[in-house]
Amino acid sequence: MKNKLLVLLSLILCLSMIFVLASCGRREEPDTDTETESVTETETETNTETETESDTETETDTETDTETETETETETEIPECVQHTYGEWTVVNAKTCSTDGLEKRVCSVCSHEETQAIPMGHDEGRWETVTELTCTQDGLNIKKCGACGEELDREESIADGHKWGSWKETQRLTCEQDGISTRICNVCGESDTKTETAQGHKWGAWETIQTLTCTQDGIQTQTCQNDGCGKTNTATLTASGHKWTEWGIGWDDEPSAQEPTCTEEGYLDRVCPECGEEERKTTPIIPHALGEWIVPDGVTCETGGTVTRSCSTCEDYVEEKTVEAGDHVNVVYVGAKEATKEEDGSTGVEKCLACGKVISTAKVIRFVNVALNGTVTTDSKFWASTSANIQKIIDGNRETGVCSNSSVTSITDTITFNESTGIVEVVLVVNGKGTTTEGSSYSEVTNNDYKIMFVLYDESGKAVYTSQEYSTLDKVEISVDITLPEGVSVKSMKVTRFKQAYVNTSYLWEVEVYNKEYLDPCEAAGGHAWSAWQTTEPYCTQDALVDGLETRTCSTCGAVEENALPASHTWSEWNILGIVCGVGGTKTRECTSCGKEESETVEAEGHVNVVLQGAKEATLEEAGYTGDKVCTACGETVEAGAVIPKLVNYALDATASTNSTFWAVVGNGSSWAPNTIPNINDGDLSTGANTMDGNLRDINFVLTWESAVGVDNIVVVCNGTGNLGYKGNVTDTNYNCAITINVYDESGNVIKTLSDTTADKTEINIDFEETVSVSKIEVSLSTLYNSAEGAIFEIMAIGSSAE
Repeated sequence: MKNKLLVLLSLILCLSMIFVLASCGRREEPDTDTETESVTETETETNTETETESDTETETDTETDTETETETETETEIPECVQHTYGEWTVVNAKTCSTDGLEKRVCSVCSHEETQAIPMGHDEGRWETVTELTCTQDGLNIKKCGACGEELDREESIADGHKWGSWKETQRLTCEQDGISTRICNVCGESDTKTETAQGHKWGAWETIQTLTCTQDGIQTQTCQNDGCGKTNTATLTASGHKWTEWGIGWDDEPSAQEPTCTEEGYLDRVCPECGEEERKTTPIIPHALGEWIVPDGVTCETGGTVTRSCSTCEDYVEEKTVEAGDHVNVVYVGAKEATKEEDGSTGVEKCLACGKVISTAKVIRFVNVALNGTVTTDSKFWASTSANIQKIIDGNRETGVCSNSSVTSITDTITFNESTGIVEVVLVVNGKGTTTEGSSYSEVTNNDYKIMFVLYDESGKAVYTSQEYSTLDKVEISVDITLPEGVSVKSMKVTRFKQAYVNTSYLWEVEVYNKEYLDPCEAAGGHAWSAWQTTEPYCTQDALVDGLETRTCSTCGAVEENALPASHTWSEWNILGIVCGVGGTKTRECTSCGKEESETVEAEGHVNVVLQGAKEATLEEAGYTGDKVCTACGETVEAGAVIPKLVNYALDATASTNSTFWAVVGNGSSWAPNTIPNINDGDLSTGANTMDGNLRDINFVLTWESAVGVDNIVVVCNGTGNLGYKGNVTDTNYNCAITINVYDESGNVIKTLSDTTADKTEINIDFEETVSVSKIEVSLSTLYNSAEGAIFEIMAIGSSAE
C-alpha cells in the first residue's frame, strides 16, 4: 500500500512539471511545446502502465525509477527568457516617515524578480479642529501626518468678542419683585442679564377694620405708598379672653353672690374688668332640713297610720307618709357619722323611735385608697425620667405617682386596679414634692403652667367618667367627687398632662383614688371583741341528763357564740361481789352525782367485768397502745392490745413554694430571694414560712406531695413564735390577718376549706373524722398589717405512720 502511495505522489509531481514546461513552450517556442507535450504524455502513460503491470516489484525499485524519471524531465524543460514578462509591483517592506520601503515584481515566464526602493516621507495628512472659534475664544486648527501623527501645519484665528444687541426688560420691577433685563449676542446667541433689586413696600399708617375685644379678634390694615403698587397688609390681634374675677366677686372686688335655700336657687357672679361683661351661674336648691317624724297619738308600729315631718329652714314644707300596720313608724339612724380619709365614719344604728327596736346595727364607713393596689404604667411616647421604669412618689399618704424631667411635653400615665372598683373621689397633686422609691428627692415644682385631666374606664375599656381640663400653676391639689352610674365599676384610670408652658425642674404628680367600704364593726376592727366564756354547768338526775352551755358575746356587734356541754352520769365501779366468771349473775353500779342505780346481767359463760387497761394515744414523739382488755374479777387478759405507730408530720416531706409577689424576708443586711421559704423551728411545728416585711399585703403558701399522704389532722399556727436560724427567736404580736386554708385530694379537688381571722398567736385545727388522702395544702394570708417584726405561720399535716 505504501508503494502505491509513493507512485501516486510521483505521478502528480510529474504532471505539474509538464504543465509548467508546456506553458513556457507555448509562449516562446510553439513547436517545441508541441513535441514536449507529446513526449510527456507518452512517458506518463508508459510509466503508469509499467507501474500497474508490475505490482509484484519491490518498493525500492519503484521509488528509484520514479525519482530518475522526474529529475530528467525538469532539467530539460525550463527555457530561458529572451525578454522578461513582469507583473505588477508589490510592496515587500512598506515605507515609513523616516525609512525607505522596498517593492518587487516577478517575471511570469521565468519567475525572475526585480526590486526597487520606495522613498521615505509623510503622507498628506488631514486638518483637525483643536479649539472652536467663538466670540470669546480663539480658534486653532492643526494638520497631522496620518501615519505618525506628527504636526505638519497649523492655523490660528483670533476671537472678536460678542456682538450684543439692545437690552430688553424680561421681568418688571415691583415692591416685592426684582426687575430683570436681558440682551442677546447677534453672532452666537448667548444671553446676558442684569437685575435691579426690589426695595420693598413703603407702608402707610395702620387703620382699624375690626376692634379688638376680650372675645373678638382685632383686625388692622395698611397700604403701600409706592406708585403703581397699592397692596394692603392685614394684621390680626388675637382675643385673649375675659379676665374674670373669682366666682362671687363683682365690680371693685365686691361680693356678688347669694346662697341657695331649700326653696330658691342661689347664684354666683363674676365680672371681666377689661370689657365690663358679667356672668352668673346658679347654685342648686339645697335639700330641706327635715326634722324627725311626728307620730300622732294612737299611731304605733302595730297599728300603722300617717306620720309627718317638716323643714326646719323654710317651715312651709311638710312631708307625710302612711305606715302600714306592722311596719316601723319612725326609723332613724342613731350615731351616723361622715367618713373622712383620716377617720372612719358610721352609718349609725337603724332604730325605730316609736317602738325602740334596733332594726340593723351600724356599719363602719371607711375610705380606701385603691390607687395603692394598682399597677402604674405609662402610654406616652414622650416619657422621660431618670430611669426606664415608673418612679413611685411618696408624699404623706400619696404613695402612687410618677416623675419625669423637663424634656417631657405631653404624658399619659395609667393606673390599672387589681380588681374593678367603685370610685367616689379622685385627688391629684400636681407639681408636688416627694421622694421616689429609688431614694431620689424632688423639690416642689414652681413656674410650671399646663393642663391636666383624667379618665376612668370600666372592665371593657369604655370611658365611664371624663374630668374637665384643669389648669395648674405651681403646686395644686385637685379633689373631685365622683358619681358613677348604678352598677358601673372602674378598672383603670388614665392621667394626661399637656400644654406645658415652662418648667425649671422635674414634673411630679401624685394621685389618690378612693372608694368607700361599708364594713361590719368587727370586720373593720379585725375580729370580734369576745367577752369571757359564761358557763352553765351540765348536770344529771335520776330521771334525765341536762346539758350545760357556754356562751360569749362580742361587745362590738353583739354577736353570740355558744358551745353545748354534754351531761353524763358519774358512775362508780361495778359491784361484782359474789359473782364468779363462768357462773354469771347481776352486777350493779351507782351515779355518784344523782344516786341513780344501774344493773347489768353477766352471762354464765362470760367474764364478770372486762375493762380496758394500758391504752395510750400515739404522738409525734412516741408510739401509742390500744390497751389490753382485762377482767377485774378473775384477772384474765381477755384480749391483748396492739402498738399504735407514732404520728408523722407529713408537712416535713412536702415541697414548699410561695406564689406571692410581695414575698420578702430581710435579715442581717441580706435578702431572701423570692420563692425561698425559710424553715421555722417552734417545738413540733417545724415547717412553715416567714416574712419580715411590714409592707406585706398578701401571701399564698403551698405544700405539695409527689404522691398523696393519709392525714388525720392539720394544724396551722399563725403569728406564732419560732427560731428563724439566722435571726434567732421571733415573737410577733399585734398582728391581724385573714387566713384561708384549702385542702386538696389526689384528684385536685378541694375536700376542706376553713377561713378565720387571726390576731396575735392563733392555732387553727382541722380534724377529720377519718384519715383522708391529701395531695396539697394551700394557706393564703391577706390584709396583713401592723407587724412589728413580720408574719410567721407554721403548719403540720399529721397522720399515722406506716411503722
